[in-house]
Amino acid sequence: MDLTHRSKLVVDALVTLFKDVESTCDHVKITGISDALRFDCAGDLNKFDVTLQKGNSEVLDIESRVNQAKATYSVSYLNEFLKVLKPLCDFITFSFASDMPLRIDCELMKYGTLSIFLAPRIDTD
Repeated sequence: MDLTHRSKLVVDALVTLFKDVESTCDHVKITGISDALRFDCAGDLNKFDVTLQKGNSEVLDIESRVNQAKATYSVSYLNEFLKVLKPLCDFITFSFASDMPLRIDCELMKYGTLSIFLAPRIDTD
């Protein structure tokens, strides 16, 4: 699978971010560019839009082989994954490409790497 965008992020910051997202919407669009990762969605009453920039304390690294990658994922699944990963690792890596599965990697201290894949939501009109 050719995942064109990779962001290494602080787990605690993502847990907080997705608690806020969950109160707004069911699905979140993640957009990756060369120096940032953007999370946005719109619910019935509110909108949510947060950009994590390379160099911020929440972002350890960002690499992108394309100008822009974007895909939409389930907020409830992401929240559940992050709750499980929070006690296991301090940092996670989000890797994805446009309309492709999201790969979440967590480096376990002495035990290797745990990888989780989440299928994107594909809208068909």
